[in-house]
Amino acid sequence: MVLTLFSRAASGTATLNVPSIYATIQAAVTASTSGDSVVVAPGTYTGAGNVDIDFGGKNINVMSSGGAAVTVIDCQGSAGSPHKGFYIHSGETAAAIDGFTIQNGYDANLGSGIAVLAATATINQCVIQNCTGRFGGGIYVSALATNPFTPSNVTITDCVVKNNSGFQGGGLFCNASNCAVSQSDFLSNTASSGSSPNTTYGGGIEITKNNSNIVTDTVTDCVFISNSTQADGGAIDMASNNTNQTVKVYNCSFYGNSSGSANTGTIDFFSGTNTVRNCIFYGDVSSKEISTASPPAANVVQYCDVHQSGYAGSNNNINADPLYVDTANKNLHLQSGSPCIGVGTSTGAPSVDHDNVAWTPPISMGAFDASTVLSATHFSVSAPGSATAGSSFNVTVTALDSGNGTDTSYSGTVHFTSSDGAATLPADATLTNGVGTFSVTLETAGSQTVTATDTVSSSITGTSGAIVVGADAADHFVVSAPGSATAGSPFNFSVTAVDVYGNTDTSYAGTAHFTSTDGAATLPADATLTNGVGTFSVTLKTAGSQTVTATDTVTSSITGTSGAIVVGAGAANHFAVSALSTMRAGSAYNITVTAKDAYGNTATGYAGTVHLTSSDTAAILPADATLTNGVGTFRILFRTAGGQTITATDTVNSAITGTAAITVTAGPAVRFVLTAPSSTQVGGVFNVTVTAKDALGNTVPGYAGTVHLTSSDTTAILPADATLTNGAGLFRVIFRTTGRPTITATDTVNSAITGAVAITATAGPAARFVLTAPNPTQVGAVFNVTVTAKDALGNTATGYAGTVHLTSSDTAAILPADAMLTNGVGTFRVILRTAGRPTITATDTVNSAITGAVAITATAGPAARFVLSAPNPTQVGSVFNVTVTAKDALGNTVTGYAGTVHLTSSDRSAILAADATLTNGVGTFQVTLKTTGRPTIAATDTVNSAITGSAAVVVNAAVATRLLMSAPVTVTAGSEFSLVATAKDAYGDIATG
Repeated sequence: MVLTLFSRAASGTATLNVPSIYATIQAAVTASTSGDSVVVAPGTYTGAGNVDIDFGGKNINVMSSGGAAVTVIDCQGSAGSPHKGFYIHSGETAAAIDGFTIQNGYDANLGSGIAVLAATATINQCVIQNCTGRFGGGIYVSALATNPFTPSNVTITDCVVKNNSGFQGGGLFCNASNCAVSQSDFLSNTASSGSSPNTTYGGGIEITKNNSNIVTDTVTDCVFISNSTQADGGAIDMASNNTNQTVKVYNCSFYGNSSGSANTGTIDFFSGTNTVRNCIFYGDVSSKEISTASPPAANVVQYCDVHQSGYAGSNNNINADPLYVDTANKNLHLQSGSPCIGVGTSTGAPSVDHDNVAWTPPISMGAFDASTVLSATHFSVSAPGSATAGSSFNVTVTALDSGNGTDTSYSGTVHFTSSDGAATLPADATLTNGVGTFSVTLETAGSQTVTATDTVSSSITGTSGAIVVGADAADHFVVSAPGSATAGSPFNFSVTAVDVYGNTDTSYAGTAHFTSTDGAATLPADATLTNGVGTFSVTLKTAGSQTVTATDTVTSSITGTSGAIVVGAGAANHFAVSALSTMRAGSAYNITVTAKDAYGNTATGYAGTVHLTSSDTAAILPADATLTNGVGTFRILFRTAGGQTITATDTVNSAITGTAAITVTAGPAVRFVLTAPSSTQVGGVFNVTVTAKDALGNTVPGYAGTVHLTSSDTTAILPADATLTNGAGLFRVIFRTTGRPTITATDTVNSAITGAVAITATAGPAARFVLTAPNPTQVGAVFNVTVTAKDALGNTATGYAGTVHLTSSDTAAILPADAMLTNGVGTFRVILRTAGRPTITATDTVNSAITGAVAITATAGPAARFVLSAPNPTQVGSVFNVTVTAKDALGNTVTGYAGTVHLTSSDRSAILAADATLTNGVGTFQVTLKTTGRPTIAATDTVNSAITGSAAVVVNAAVATRLLMSAPVTVTAGSEFSLVATAKDAYGDIATG
């Protein structure tokens, strides 16, 4: 591949641009060919490729496009790292250097600004300053040590050579070469040596030759101010060792130059043929203006203003104050009335003066034509080469005429401007004797200038040299970031430490801490800056207008915030479902579904379809729908109270979903729902839960009414009226009646709010038996006795599983065997045999406490016999009662007997009662028996003789009423005999008692 870096003209020459095409000056020089021009753009050039620039034998022109004021080659040389600006040493015959400031060179031998060795070169409009070299601190020109020597030919025009130092030739060292120096200023250059001060020559220029070559050196239209040497030639030393060197110094002005010994001068003639013409020597510190070691005839000084004795009055020399315009400001123009005006000679003189103004005949002494003493044509603005932003410094404005002389009569008004638009400049002001000092404060870092302009004549103007404004200490940060970003995508932003005027503080050494209005941002760790600037990566995650802030970790006032960064959402990652936290069942509400990216930003570009579902399966939900700008409103209706959710899901990508939790409250209460055990035991306490429900069956926790309970079991024990808690309440109920009674709850105010529950009420454990039987019954007849197991409340204990044993107070009763009951009931066959009101008792064979009895009226059967009872014994003749009782076959009194009883007796003498009926089966009859013994009394039904009965009565005799004696009919006297005495009652019965 061929890359064309420049175009060559038809003539074969080319222009090579630095740095737009070539990064360094040396690169362009290397690429050039003779006849080319290397054009360097304004800027400061340092380092490899921009110092020690070697022409390499090429006849080229290296020039700046903007001039020396703005195009600087900074050699940054030192003893440890020597560097010069340019080196022309390969036989070049037409090398040129034009329009540079060359500074800070260092070379232990050759000149450190520009060095020319055995070559031909032109140096034009350059400033060579602050350079150090053994020979020629600023510029070194020398022949090559061949036989014969090969001289250099160098033309130096319109240059400023200042503040340079060397062992010989502080500004310029010209050895055995042809040097033509014109219209140039040699200012404050020094020739010195700590070890050999007596061999230091030529503070401004050292011209020397030690071979037989014939060379000519000219110095015309130049200014020498404040140059110095420790030995000879404070301004110029001419030290050729033979007469083959001719030096011509024409129309130069000298001031303030110094040399080190009593025998040396501003100009020192050592040897050679030297001519000094039309020059002014005034105010020099040297003891002599002109010193000479060569024959005076070889040195011509004429038409000069020399204040050293021996010159004035001869060769048209004078000794007078030349009336320099302003020596303090290095203005060596002549004031009007100067004795040096028009007293020179045009012989050998240059055609123009220092300011390139044509000489006005008759020619004057010095470097400036008399015409330049006219009124001011421009300003000189002097200012320090550097300043700190915000710190004031002084600038000096001098009104100069065309010859750069101070116009002390200038009476105009000066207006100030600056390349620094933020500068604090002095108000318009006049000058005093053509000079004024003013305070300026620059605020913008970089290379700045101050310009002074006449308020009436804008052509009278002047601009300072470059003032390198350094930033003040950092006052705040400038944070630069893009105006937009995507959430979650990192981007770079820069932080610049700037002073209060917005200049970058390249020395800032603090640490920056980062924050953001986006609390979710991923920010860089604390970090330092490089030369006051740093670039960092940040990831913002929250859509909207966000900023990033940098703050010094020690000094919080050093802070700065970026401009607004509009953060756009990423792709939809999930849905955010927003809704009222509480909704009423049965009422329709709006919910909002928002498509969100991974960081919670609304994804306005979401184009999917949303499908809604709910934990409330009875909910009424809308059809699937799209969103508008990532947001949609949907109308839903919940039907089930409680904690519910509503979920939105993308119909294609189920990972895009979102849920909202909603508390669904019930509507107003419309009914009660009662819950209770499906069955309960009578007599047992059980809970009935009453819940207030809305029309959709949801519990109404806000129900505030009062509940009244009723029951179909009229014996039930019910609680008092009560309110509910959170829509529900427990009520304690006791049933007393088995079956399936209902419990009904009713609002005490609104009877339409009601509800009921049916409960199976089972009996409790058997506590007793209940016996039922026909009543009355007839003895001897079989009848059924029903035994029912009852609980404590009298309910049939259908689950009774015990065994029943029957007993009776009728010990003659015929009772069944023990038996179990069926569903708590059993039937038993019983025969009572004893009339009356006997009881039948049923008793559990295991638990005798489970018992019960029934009393039955047992009526007798039909009379089958009579039972007679009478006092026994009785006494004959005594009236006593005989009780006749009609008995049935089982011996029970037949109270219903209605027959007639007839009495008979085996005592035929007995007196018997008449026939009679019985009362309730019993009758009393009076009887008198008259015969002792055991007679019977019989009672017989007058109709049915089978009904009969008798009783034997022991009849004792009555009280003896008489004795009946019986003895043997015959007895023997004296003989005992038995005499029987018998006591008889009135009825003739033996009264045994």
